[in-house]
Amino acid sequence: MWLLPYNRFLIHSKLSIGDAIEKLEKNTDTNYKFWKLCRSMFSGKIGPDSFFIVKQSGKKNSIGPQIIGKLTAGSAGTEIHVIIRPTLFMFVFGLFWFGIAGGGVLKMLINVVNSHTFEMVHLLPMGMVVFAYLFLMAIFNFESNSNKSDLKSFFEEKKG
Repeated sequence: MWLLPYNRFLIHSKLSIGDAIEKLEKNTDTNYKFWKLCRSMFSGKIGPDSFFIVKQSGKKNSIGPQIIGKLTAGSAGTEIHVIIRPTLFMFVFGLFWFGIAGGGVLKMLINVVNSHTFEMVHLLPMGMVVFAYLFLMAIFNFESNSNKSDLKSFFEEKKG
């Protein structure tokens, strides 16, 4: 899935499921509203063996990816199956933008085929699509890797 903004991984924690959920509940604001400043590390919903959260950065971050997790009992503690994906806002924005830019590329291709001429300016819509895709993937991968390392260190058991 390296071509799509989607990341799946597994975290092994020495914490029990109950301790991991309790730690997550202590650091998650479940009543967060977009227009309010969040003082917790995460915002979202916590279930008895799952979570649906967004990491908070101290500012209103609409491009921060969603983190979906399922906790299961493992041989030496808890296994946390995590999926990181874009927020609904980013998904809708991407569909809208790529739809418009893709329409421009399609129109350009039709014009090139019908006129039997090609000029460098015809590459502009395709360049816009490629640039936007690479830019969005870079942002997502940066945020995803940051969240992955933060989650791994978050679920490590601290002694003392």
